[in-house]
Parts: sequence; structure tokens; C-alpha cells
Amino acid sequence: PGFPLTDAPIGQSLRLIRVRTQDPDRLCYLGSLGLYPEAAIVLRERAPFAGPLLVEVAGKPHALAHEMAEVLQVVVAELSPV
Repeated sequence: PGFPLTDAPIGQSLRLIRVRTQDPDRLCYLGSLGLYPEAAIVLRERAPFAGPLLVEVAGKPHALAHEMAEVLQVVVAELSPV
């Protein structure tokens, strides 16, 4: 289930479900941004032509290279019942 962050709609609340890399340097970098499974993410901007993506993680903006965003599997976040 899920889809790459690169395919996510802009402005949608998302939840990270899987990181599809075993590269320790990439995993360390993503972890430093707070990008762990179950992290809440909002895609704010997507540059054209496989450019970087601007994401918000825990209220903080981060720029991610397209190739980094491709390894992040996300789902649309469920809304909490009121």
C-alpha cells in the first residue's frame, strides 16, 4: 500500500509508512529530518523536472531531492474523528 512521496498531492496531510532504502547514510540523513515510519508529512511544493520537494515534518520545512523523496512510501493521513 501507499505511494512514493514524489506522487503525493500538494497540501495533503500524509503519513510515512516505509523507507525503501538500506543505505545507512541516507537513513541517517532522513532520520535527522524526523522522517521515520509513522511521521506526519505535508508536501508543500514540488519543483518541475524532478527538482526538489519542499516538505513539512513536525512543523519544520525541509527540502528533499527528488531521488530521496522517491524512497519514501506514504499514505494519506486519516482524519481523527471529532
